[in-house]
Amino acid sequence: MKRLSVVKMNIRTISKNFTIPKCDKFYKGRVEMDTHADTFLAGKNCSVLNFSERICDVMPYSDAYEAMVDIPIVQAATGYTAPDGSQYILVFNEAIYLPNMDHSLLNPNQLRHYGMDVKDNPYCGRQMMIRKTDPDDDEDFVAILKSQGTVIYMDTWTPTDEDLNELPHVVLTSSKEWDPHKVVFPSCLDLEEKPIYDVYNMRVMKSLIVPTVVSSGPLEDDQLLAPKTFISTERHSNTSPEDLSETWGISVEQAKMTLDATTQRHGRSAIMPLSRRYRLDRMYEPKRLRCHMSSDTVDPRCVSIHGSRYCQVFANNSMFCVAYPISKKSDCHIALKNFIRDYGAPDSMITDGSGEQTSKDREFSKCLRKNNIRQVITPPHRPNLNPAALVLRELRKRWYRSIFRTNCPRSLWNYGLPHFAKLMQLMASNAANLKGRTPIEAITGVHISQYLDFS
Repeated sequence: MKRLSVVKMNIRTISKNFTIPKCDKFYKGRVEMDTHADTFLAGKNCSVLNFSERICDVMPYSDAYEAMVDIPIVQAATGYTAPDGSQYILVFNEAIYLPNMDHSLLNPNQLRHYGMDVKDNPYCGRQMMIRKTDPDDDEDFVAILKSQGTVIYMDTWTPTDEDLNELPHVVLTSSKEWDPHKVVFPSCLDLEEKPIYDVYNMRVMKSLIVPTVVSSGPLEDDQLLAPKTFISTERHSNTSPEDLSETWGISVEQAKMTLDATTQRHGRSAIMPLSRRYRLDRMYEPKRLRCHMSSDTVDPRCVSIHGSRYCQVFANNSMFCVAYPISKKSDCHIALKNFIRDYGAPDSMITDGSGEQTSKDREFSKCLRKNNIRQVITPPHRPNLNPAALVLRELRKRWYRSIFRTNCPRSLWNYGLPHFAKLMQLMASNAANLKGRTPIEAITGVHISQYLDFS
């Protein structure tokens, strides 16, 4: 009889705050307008798309109640049905996840700060609504607001995975870190300098600004109140250096360096407990690249064997390069969409002044705006200002050397240019501030969230 040995295993537990409960039933609820809410509060009628790896403490309006601690900040989604029967997925970034709430709370000023047109005044004599103008679409998105007593709200429902994959998504709040205490309304910028007028009697009134009272001495401990905000001033991730040290079997110091040098922004969307590695689903926005990219249309001077006439190249000053064959210059937007799908969306895109890449009504510019990519246009007759020019010379040189060495037909450029561009991504170098890294590593960084839960 064989003797079985029992091996003691260390099991790392994950906070329940960062798990998505399984939705067993369809739930209808309200999204109520509340200007006292610091940010969007997601209740039962919302689904979590991903977690931000940040948490906060939710302070009550009365000091008689205790604060809720370690509440996750998420990207939430809720379903909305328009009066004509059309269904949408409303996406709220920088939301607080409170799954036990029967309704959700929405600060209309957070939407206005993102450019939404919110009409929530029941005395204006017009239909209350939330309108989002899409420059890439002929029709605006409109959500109708209702009222019951003094409460302004809209009816929503909990979306299923099928709804999230099939219905159109409408983003209503910004993905940037939201600090409501730093927001200044345009009409309040010069409040201290301008007098306040009585709109009925047209007479100048005294300023309503309350002067700050400075204490004559140090405050006692019981007089120091915690700030009622949900943004931490320091990095507050649910993965600590100690956790990473135990999971990966490295020192705590090395784990801290790893967390500082990498990102852990990918959200978990699997049902806990995890029994295997799940793919990063529920990610409906493109991955962001830590760089500025440039693009140019290359003329290989011959038609490829598949009928392509031009090649759209994306490059940067770190010798990163990728090439996509296109049939005509106006198809440059197809190459851009493929680049964002394959690699991600950069912070900005540098192009020349060609109409295919700069006209606002062209698909290339629409794709840039849709993915929040800032476009930078170089001056006329100054191709040297485009970082892609140097990389293009290197790419052409490698392709022509291959032609002379192997006697390869020129019409195979639709294979040759993408191939050598891919090789250039993987070549480590000390040039262009790479410091021994590869160009692909320099633009994408290292994301380790999918490795944090498994040793």
